[in-house]
Amino acid sequence: FLRKVVDHGYEIVLSGHSLGGAVASLLGVLIKQENPATNLKVLTFGCPSCMDPSLAAKCAPWTTSLVLHDDIIPRITPIAVRGLMIQLLRQRERCLKYWWRDLEAVWGRVQGLWTPRWRDSFLRQPVVKSVTRCFMI
Repeated sequence: FLRKVVDHGYEIVLSGHSLGGAVASLLGVLIKQENPATNLKVLTFGCPSCMDPSLAAKCAPWTTSLVLHDDIIPRITPIAVRGLMIQLLRQRERCLKYWWRDLEAVWGRVQGLWTPRWRDSFLRQPVVKSVTRCFMI
């Protein structure tokens, strides 16, 4: 079908958002490999990283990618994800070590709040001594 469209002189425009943008980009590569003379435009919105730098440079003449200024998906790569996971696991190990200490300290304080307070006056009841009076007759 695409060959007939190209043979009649139509331009092919592929577009997609996020994963659809990645599919559109890769489909554009396949179309250009099949017929390099194809009049092709690819427009992506927030496309994740799906090519290496050399392939992306070859696609630059017919591909336009639009990225929102703070969108993380287009900027993240598998290597960056792996590095992030390693850092998160290290932080988790550090935090767990201190978390248990903090939890035990808080638990000790909570137990002190809920237990009845034994005051000195409550524990020591006044001792009543029997007094014997001696009467002299």
